[in-house]
Amino acid sequence: MGEPSECLDMNLRLLKLGSLFPLDEVSSSKWINTLYKGYTSFTVTLFFSVSVAAPLFIFCTDYSLEDGIEVMSILLTQVRSGMKIMTFVIYKKQIQGLIMALYENFYTHGRELTAGESRIIRETIRYARKISIANVSLYSITALSMVLHPLTSVQTDLAQEDTLNLTGGAHRNLPFKSWYPNWDSTKSPEYEIEYLAQATLTILEAWCLGCIDTFCVTLMIHVGCQFDLLGTSLRNIRKNVLLKTGTAIYGRRIQVSFLTKILTLDNRPTFIMIPKKDEKVQMNVYESECYNISDESALQENYMQLGWEEENNTISADKFYRQAEKETVLYIKECIRHHQSLLMYVAEMNKCFSTMFFVVLLTASLLICLLGFQVIV
Repeated sequence: MGEPSECLDMNLRLLKLGSLFPLDEVSSSKWINTLYKGYTSFTVTLFFSVSVAAPLFIFCTDYSLEDGIEVMSILLTQVRSGMKIMTFVIYKKQIQGLIMALYENFYTHGRELTAGESRIIRETIRYARKISIANVSLYSITALSMVLHPLTSVQTDLAQEDTLNLTGGAHRNLPFKSWYPNWDSTKSPEYEIEYLAQATLTILEAWCLGCIDTFCVTLMIHVGCQFDLLGTSLRNIRKNVLLKTGTAIYGRRIQVSFLTKILTLDNRPTFIMIPKKDEKVQMNVYESECYNISDESALQENYMQLGWEEENNTISADKFYRQAEKETVLYIKECIRHHQSLLMYVAEMNKCFSTMFFVVLLTASLLICLLGFQVIV
């Protein structure tokens, strides 16, 4: 766990179970793909066929104020749910592009990641998966409560006890109120059929909504992670550029011109560094000792060979700085291009999900108002 290509694995599996898999093919088998399309069509058909009962209840029946507020809340919930589902149907191709581009946007400079970048990605993926599991679990518990509540609830309103039609059978509730023409849900098997349809829709809808919400949140979390990676690249620009130019250049320091004298003793070369202008003798990089030219007379006479070879070696710092400057400019250009690609990615996300989020926020505000009014009255 922790590779960029694994960042959406859990969310895609959850969407696949909820009949909203955004990619073209679920499996390599044509039969499975055909069955999955049928599963998606069944979910959409069930959603609209059951949801239409809410406005029919409002316009075609007599109801109390409490029942009216409850049905209006259900209608608003179905509107926001339908908007989320239709977003994945209408913008399917754009969502596919977002998924593919998300994997690539983790890489700012080539396909290799530093240890710090890998750590940031691992922590982000772990955090996104925790959020996904918690959100889907919350939706599932809520849906299970809605489905089981009508089966376990007991009529406690004593004021309505006389109004119940006890001779027509037990008073049985549904997960939410609905109305269909020429349909009496208080009788069997109408009640069982409608309860099964509402329970199935409640479970499927809760799962789909939980998966859609976690998918959108996961996209936002990973885009934020990619901006963090870009900021990390800019903060570590000096170190990354020097490492990119090579370890030899990274360890090099400014060096000046010097004379090199090679003293040969018994056919064994000894390198002596003699700086200009009588400066202090530099330590030799190959020998543990360094001889000054004044030490030549101290050499023993029995050495077989004594010779000097002079060479003027110059290591210029200009070439190093030019190379480092060139790499820095290229590095900054890559960061700018990556930043522009992230901005384009965010714009595409906004295009796909802005209408959906607007409807969600609007209906959430109305639901809060209705629930507050219901508590007051």
